[in-house]
Amino acid sequence: PTVFQEEEDANSHFSMPMQLMSAPTVPDPFVISKSRLLSKRVKLNVGGVRHEVMWSMLEQVPQTRLGRLVKTKTHEDILELCEDYSLVNNEYFFDRHSRSFNTILNFYRTGKLHIADEMCILAFRQDLDYWGIDESYMESCCVDKYEAKREGVMEEMEITTAGLEMDDEEDFGTGRFAVHQKCLWDLIEHSETSMAAQIVSVMSTIFVAISIVGMTVNTLEGLQYEDINGNPLENPSLALIETICIAWFTLEYMLRLAGAPEKIKFLKDAMNIIDVLSIMPFFLTLFFLDDNASSDGSDPPTQDQEDEGSLEDVLQIFRIFKLARVLKLARHSPGLQAIAYTLKHSYKELLLLVFLIVISGFIFASLTYFIEMDNDAGFTSIPAAFYWVVVTMTTVGYGDIYPTSGLGKLVGSMR
Repeated sequence: PTVFQEEEDANSHFSMPMQLMSAPTVPDPFVISKSRLLSKRVKLNVGGVRHEVMWSMLEQVPQTRLGRLVKTKTHEDILELCEDYSLVNNEYFFDRHSRSFNTILNFYRTGKLHIADEMCILAFRQDLDYWGIDESYMESCCVDKYEAKREGVMEEMEITTAGLEMDDEEDFGTGRFAVHQKCLWDLIEHSETSMAAQIVSVMSTIFVAISIVGMTVNTLEGLQYEDINGNPLENPSLALIETICIAWFTLEYMLRLAGAPEKIKFLKDAMNIIDVLSIMPFFLTLFFLDDNASSDGSDPPTQDQEDEGSLEDVLQIFRIFKLARVLKLARHSPGLQAIAYTLKHSYKELLLLVFLIVISGFIFASLTYFIEMDNDAGFTSIPAAFYWVVVTMTTVGYGDIYPTSGLGKLVGSMR
């Protein structure tokens, strides 16, 4: 043979093993089953950390990922549950962080699922979903802690998301006055943007406080005035303070409306509706009621005076909306905003508390009514008895009605 033939034979000799190495064979199902029978233990490689456990331990929870791994018979079924495996080393590799796998293995050993204090609750939830373990397996000692941590993290994420959405939604466009509109909006709405914005926020809070104090003091009998007909009039000094506060509230609202990036959304916002309700009674009284119109009382009332009296009765109802000024404090108080946020996300628990009070109140009210209905103790109906139950459950009671019979007092002491 020539030299070229010898080189060709040598190349053909080495090419066959290389072809075999580039195309690994898929294990036969019989081989996979045989390897399980030969070894009672298995190595689980999770993120580079090896854990050696018994096959029989994994069989205890068959619906989980590791439980289903025990029943796999083919190469395709195994790769659906793990990233790689070696029958020679009896090892299965999972491309997953090993932070919580000790807790997972302890669940297979003891049948009890616990949570570690240092573990991120969302990451632990994702690990449970990956390994196919339901949250219902968690022990009662860890359920409250797990739920509290998850709700806390979700609330923080919602606050962060809301802040990001607010930043994204505040699009002022590219118009000529877009820059000035943004400056005006930051000045009135975002007190953290500049020193001037903080001053505006403090001034707004002071005006709200003055308005509330003035509205309260104006009801004192010693500060009230009467017209020639004996009708009550507002104190002139307090009326001036009220006018100045309303002027500030109106200016603030108009500036916020002018600087708002989305006018429709601004008008629908709950806090802005409260602003309108707080200033609406003043303008309704100003434009629809003539306070200067008066008579000496000797002539009978005319039709216009009767209409004016009816209008004043209607406006008296709208004056109740002045109480909305108290809610304006929430705009400038992070503490009140936190309370409102907590109530918003805890309404289910609050409704449960109200439900328990209503059910227990109805039961004790019915018992007390039927016991005291003939004793003339004030329990004239079940609603009246329900009123007694509520005021004595939430306070010490007012003493206006109370049971007088021995059995009624016994029921009252059981609440």
